Amino acid sequence: MSAHRLYGDSCTPTSLSCFQTPRRIPYSEAVAQKFRPARVGDTFGPT
Repeated sequence: MSAHRLYGDSCTPTSLSCFQTPRRIPYSEAVAQKFRPARVGDTFGPT
């Protein structure tokens, strides 16, 4: 298992939001996107 995963038992996040994009974008463009709440079990990207 990766050491970079979030685990609710040991590190409860207060909130987590995400958005989808088909390519890498600059930070300034990323923060202007429409975010949706992320849920436990959501997957991101092809990995």
